[in-house]
Amino acid sequence: MVIRGIDVLVPQEGQAPGVLTRVLRFFSYFTVQSNILVALSVLPLLRYPAMDDRAWRVLRLAALMGISVTGVVFVVALRPIVDLSGVSALTNVGFHYLSPLLAVAGWLLFGPRPRIDRTPSPMPGSQQDRWSPRTSTLPFQIAIEGNT
Repeated sequence: MVIRGIDVLVPQEGQAPGVLTRVLRFFSYFTVQSNILVALSVLPLLRYPAMDDRAWRVLRLAALMGISVTGVVFVVALRPIVDLSGVSALTNVGFHYLSPLLAVAGWLLFGPRPRIDRTPSPMPGSQQDRWSPRTSTLPFQIAIEGNT
């Protein structure tokens, strides 16, 4: 993981932070989190190709959106300022190029697109279930009833 071309997990000078701090920093990156979401949404398909429930659909869409943002933001904003070598360069390719491309290509080529629909919410009774195109009262319901 880099910021301004500097590896932030390895100290440039001074004393290194503890292992727990480095692990927490690593897992706090959006890149890492989106790659974990991709793994969590794809690995079950290897064992259960017909997997389909509302929670999984939400996880799958969140993973696809997150990894897409990861790839685009890196290529557009971060690539010009990053100069890596060695293992950092290899992990960079995996996190920022291969994972986004393979996740989106896998979804486009193999699906499961038919399982992704326009159902607004994974949880019955949530705020999104109260909205309909015929009304625009959802903001007022939230304000009056509170966010339940």
